[in-house]
Amino acid sequence: MKKYIILTMLLALTACGIKPIYGEREINDKSPVFVAHIPERLGQIMMNALKAKFGYHDPNYNKIVKVNLKTYTAGLGLETDATYSVSEVTVVANFMVTERGTGKVLDEFSLSRSSTFSTSISSSFATETAQKKAETDAILGIAEIAYSRILAKLIQ
Repeated sequence: MKKYIILTMLLALTACGIKPIYGEREINDKSPVFVAHIPERLGQIMMNALKAKFGYHDPNYNKIVKVNLKTYTAGLGLETDATYSVSEVTVVANFMVTERGTGKVLDEFSLSRSSTFSTSISSSFATETAQKKAETDAILGIAEIAYSRILAKLIQ
């Protein structure tokens, strides 16, 4: 009798709808958009952000998004004691959305975003970390706007 109760409980648990956190997930809504490889660390951040927004691409995708990134850094000011300064990083992203088979350009646009960060004369690690954070913030902001624009263009 005890075996039947345990067997019944196990069978009931398998139909409870719980899915493993690290297991494979079922993807019902595949994206018709393929995000092309973008080189460098910032390019990988942009590519991953766009892929997360669009979802996994359908093997029969028909739109390709290509992105070219450029970054510019400029110093804005220096404290009177010369220990800290403020810098600004600007990321410019040029987007091109094309059809897969024909290569026809469907949309082409540029987006830019700036972010400031503090630099420390005494710690190059702190400065580098702050700069990378500012660049990442700018990239993620651009990815959000680009996703909305590309999606709006696809719906038309």
